[in-house]
Amino acid sequence: MRKIINIVLILALLTGLCVPALAATPTPVFTDVSSDKWYYTWVTKAAQQGWVSGVGDGRFDPEGSVTFAQFALMLDRALYPDDIDSQPAGAQWWTAACEVAAKHGLFPITDMAIRDNWNAVANTPIEREQMAQMMYNALVDKGIKLPSYEEYSAAAKRIADIADVDNYVAVTTCYTIGLLNGNDNGNFAPRAPMTRAQAAVVLCNIYGYVTGDVTGSTTTPNEPDVPDEPEKPTQPDVPRPAGAVGGRYDTNKYTVPADANKDGWLTEDEVAAVIAQIMEEYPEGTPWGEDKFYRGTGWPNGGYACAAFAQMASDRIFGDLPTRVLRDAYSIRIGDVTKSTTPHWNIVRAIEELPAAPEYGALYTLDGNVGGKVGTGMGSFGNWNDGIKDRWLTIYTRYPVDNF
Repeated sequence: MRKIINIVLILALLTGLCVPALAATPTPVFTDVSSDKWYYTWVTKAAQQGWVSGVGDGRFDPEGSVTFAQFALMLDRALYPDDIDSQPAGAQWWTAACEVAAKHGLFPITDMAIRDNWNAVANTPIEREQMAQMMYNALVDKGIKLPSYEEYSAAAKRIADIADVDNYVAVTTCYTIGLLNGNDNGNFAPRAPMTRAQAAVVLCNIYGYVTGDVTGSTTTPNEPDVPDEPEKPTQPDVPRPAGAVGGRYDTNKYTVPADANKDGWLTEDEVAAVIAQIMEEYPEGTPWGEDKFYRGTGWPNGGYACAAFAQMASDRIFGDLPTRVLRDAYSIRIGDVTKSTTPHWNIVRAIEELPAAPEYGALYTLDGNVGGKVGTGMGSFGNWNDGIKDRWLTIYTRYPVDNF
């Protein structure tokens, strides 16, 4: 009898004739979401569950863009309903949603990562790659087991425009576990704004992946028997040393040359020591031109000339730690890699604060192609956050975050 009831509920979801048991509101009838549209099923379920709503006049506006604040509210409703229901209202309509999202760590490595930017960013359209980053952050917050480096690197090969993706780990992870797919040309279109129809799809996907409830039914799905995984070696508990940057990585999972004592923590002194070794091997003036190519563990696409040198040096330091994108130039550290749209790549070898103008710190770099030779450079990063925002600058870091 229970099976019959479940079948009826599923059919009702697909046809839109009645409301599933978990529906928070009556089934909306959107005049612009007909049953022949590819997104009909997902919009229907997301609306029935109360994760999304219409825009007025009986419309859903499936091709309309989604803002950071709107997507934060959608994720809150799907994954943190108790928190958003109990969160007091704030100065803006979106304050409560963003506070809950920040509480669960959904904003790191997005344009909302800096709280002072909320007023300027919250109501701007969210790009698809930053949507993926927020979903990735939610998976981390929920303690979901994530794919291995090998698995998400394999998924990257299915993304035709992967070279344009800044939020590489987040996008490839979401591809690996089936939360995202590309378009008919195999492109992900990372800079394209996320649409409301796409939001409904990914909400259903992530809710199903996190909870196991892919139909919206009230019954607990039958879980297949999964053999126990072999126990991993226990990582010794080592207190955070002075000067450590970022979180602690799993020494049983990653091999990091710069971590001299293999305690899972990285300091800038350890990174600087490896850079010093590289500068001894490749002193200024060493031939290094356009013909040089490198593809390593942290850079699946590889690169020529200056990109080859920066990526090679980065792998010499960080081994097989994943690459992430920084959204705040003032968080840059020794060993991070910069890429401008010139295009030109550098690896940071030293940073000096300027007491007279701390916002314009001096940045010293190592360059793999200065007229066909290894060279060094110097600059300031006072306007680099504008560069990040305007997309002429990308900063890559491989310092670990917690639970890597």
